[in-house]
Amino acid sequence: CLPTMQDLENIRRLSHRRLTIAALQFLNRKNAANDYPLPLELTTIEAVDDFVKLHGDVVLKLPWSGSGRGLRRVVGEMTEHQRGWARQSIRKHGCVMGEIFRNVVQDFAMEFHCGAEVGFCGYSLFSTHNGVYQGNVLMSDAAIESHLAQFISPMQIAETQHSLLQFLEAEVRPFYQGPVGVDMFVFQEDNQYRLDPCVEINLRMTMGLLANRFCRNYLAD
Repeated sequence: CLPTMQDLENIRRLSHRRLTIAALQFLNRKNAANDYPLPLELTTIEAVDDFVKLHGDVVLKLPWSGSGRGLRRVVGEMTEHQRGWARQSIRKHGCVMGEIFRNVVQDFAMEFHCGAEVGFCGYSLFSTHNGVYQGNVLMSDAAIESHLAQFISPMQIAETQHSLLQFLEAEVRPFYQGPVGVDMFVFQEDNQYRLDPCVEINLRMTMGLLANRFCRNYLAD
């Protein structure tokens, strides 16, 4: 009943945050209008310093982490404590991931399941504080779509869902069977709302999928 060593290696490989880079590159190729910014895989402390100096307000992430753990926000320049954390992370894991800090307006996720094929299970609407998961809002998929429509178009949401289905079918389903949660958020930039469609990919049961199933099974219309 236990997974094989190859199964575990595949899950470890797919759980690395570089999978989000591949997903964003896929989404950008699918539509020429997409210009989703890519995280960077920083493999030296000098590269981390350069990234911080270039952007000024960034988030550094461990390559294997989730739910807000393993994140450090850096503003201006790294403190000695942050530098030590980054250096140790590079030594232990080979890299840290660098992302530009965004003014997040709404966190949400799309929930999928990999089986004989990849299926879309629904949406998850949740809140975070400094990147740390706080809790889910119990809302139907229709209510979540209506809520998100005040920020981004339903067409963009539908296109993102379709493209992620294709990506997961090609890159994840051959190596993993089970639930997949793709975290994303709406952020505000230059007085406009924009979508980051792939912040994190979770190859596991998530609180978002639990909340979605609870709504479907137990919440009155």
